[in-house]
Amino acid sequence: MTLNEIISRAASVYPDGFILAYWDSGKQEPRDNPNGGDTLAKFIALELYETFDEEATDEEQLRMAIAKMRSAEEDLNKVVAALQSLARERKDCNG
Repeated sequence: MTLNEIISRAASVYPDGFILAYWDSGKQEPRDNPNGGDTLAKFIALELYETFDEEATDEEQLRMAIAKMRSAEEDLNKVVAALQSLARERKDCNG
C-alpha cells in the first residue's frame, strides 16, 4: 500500500477532497497550499504522512493511520466538550 492510497481514501470522504490541496502525490508528501483555507485538511495530510512507514505491512499502516485519526478525534471531542461547558456557564451567568 502506498501513502497516496491512504491519502486518496481520506480525501475521498473529506469535503471537496481538500486534503489533496495539501498533498504532493508525485513526492508522496505534504505541501503548502498558498491559498490556505482548511487547516484541518492540512493537519490530516501531515499526520498521515508522519505515521506512514513504508516498511510496514498494509495492515500495520492502516492500523497506525486509524489510531492517529482516532487520537485526533478524541482531542477534538474534548475541545468541543470544553466549549459546550463554557457556553452553558455563560448562559447560567447571563440568565
